[in-house]
Amino acid sequence: MEQNKPLQELTDEQLVDRFFAEQMQTPLPDDGFSTRVIEQLPAPPSHINSLWALICLIAGVVYFFAIDGLGLIGKLLRDGGLQIVNSLATAQLHTSTLVGLYVAGIVVMLLIARDFTAELRHEL
Repeated sequence: MEQNKPLQELTDEQLVDRFFAEQMQTPLPDDGFSTRVIEQLPAPPSHINSLWALICLIAGVVYFFAIDGLGLIGKLLRDGGLQIVNSLATAQLHTSTLVGLYVAGIVVMLLIARDFTAELRHEL
């Protein structure tokens, strides 16, 4: 029935179905070629790879805590934040620039809130 309808009256899904039905060909004989290729493929990775990845992960976590990684990250965030605050405090910004930054910050927060609430509505 769809085959007789004009293209303008078909939905996208019907058009795609029609296209693939027209393009469908009979399977090509491969005389066991596919089987031979699959037999020649290398074996799947062994569990040794997973074990090695686990050992490296554990070593990385131990090293992170051995060098006080959390303290280093905290210091980086604290010092970096202080540097930004000091730079802004010493910069001589025009009032309109400060108002523009304030408005831009509010707009960004509103956009984030809009996206967050849209996700919550979508999940419900």
